[in-house]
Amino acid sequence: MKLESVPITQAEPDPQALVRVYYNTKELEENIAKVGQIEPVVAYRKDDRYYIYVGIRRYFAIKRLYERLGRPGFILAVIEDQEPEPKAKIERIYSENEIRSPLSVYDMIDLVFFKRDIAEMLVEIGKMKKHFFQHVLSLRNYDITEDDLRRWSEIEMKVSGEVRLNIDHLEKIGRLAPEKRDFAVALLSGKNMPANGIYDLGTMLLNAEIDRDFVEKLNGLGIKDPYEEERKAELSRIDVKRGEEKLKENLLEREKATPLPPEVLSEEDRIPEIETHEAPEATEEPSESEKEERAEEKPPTVAIWEDGNATLWLNDKLYVFYAGAEPEVIRVKVEDKQTVEAEGRKFRFVIMERK
Repeated sequence: MKLESVPITQAEPDPQALVRVYYNTKELEENIAKVGQIEPVVAYRKDDRYYIYVGIRRYFAIKRLYERLGRPGFILAVIEDQEPEPKAKIERIYSENEIRSPLSVYDMIDLVFFKRDIAEMLVEIGKMKKHFFQHVLSLRNYDITEDDLRRWSEIEMKVSGEVRLNIDHLEKIGRLAPEKRDFAVALLSGKNMPANGIYDLGTMLLNAEIDRDFVEKLNGLGIKDPYEEERKAELSRIDVKRGEEKLKENLLEREKATPLPPEVLSEEDRIPEIETHEAPEATEEPSESEKEERAEEKPPTVAIWEDGNATLWLNDKLYVFYAGAEPEVIRVKVEDKQTVEAEGRKFRFVIMERK
């Protein structure tokens, strides 16, 4: 074992040492550029190449500096006589990372999904719990890729400065459509929302309050809010609903004070009426035979949408017959081709489907 300055072009990471999906080297690059490399990496030589298995983040920082500035051209490394045994190597790699910065949930999932041999060795040496390993395997049904894990880790670091999500968050995120997942990662991490309080992630994201600062963060990351149009439509629907409720309240208040026929109401207060064909009112009390004839008459047909209602004024009272949403007025539930009697008159309803 000896200390050497190894040309950066002859060094590379040991494939088994790449246990992270995302290596954030920005601050480390700045430090090395100012004061140089302080702590050496650990490597072994094979043929004419040097394989680093401890100090991967330092390697990437120096390599990126070299690619950007042309310096430093060497990396300080402790060279071991031979490649360690796989299990001993993995245990040291994990221990070094645990001391400096523990592996994130993304790193652990990546190992189980795409580097199974390393994950199984971690379970064997007690560095990964078996139930966690099995839980991660169940996420494979959600088609989460290695690029997804790398991107989500980077999103969290840029939004929150740390990885906040856990496997329960990712299980819920995996159930979303792929185009909504990046937004979910950014929002859950940025708002630091616990997974155990989320029962319907899609509805929660739709109803989330999105402030301007957060929108700017999303734009900076190139993430589009996939719920933006739905959220606008929902707000518009709520405004319309409030307007309808206010109109109904006004009508009911007026009716309580002095019942008014529809022709007296202003245009903005009047609820559109469905045209019906009424017989002129009799000036005298009809005879028994006339009453029987009227009872046998075919009632006028009133057509309403399957999710709508019909508004009728009968003897200075407002009736709303509905087939869908229930209004806060005198209500009569109707079915297709049903005849209903109201205020001494009969009406036949036909429910039409919207195309």
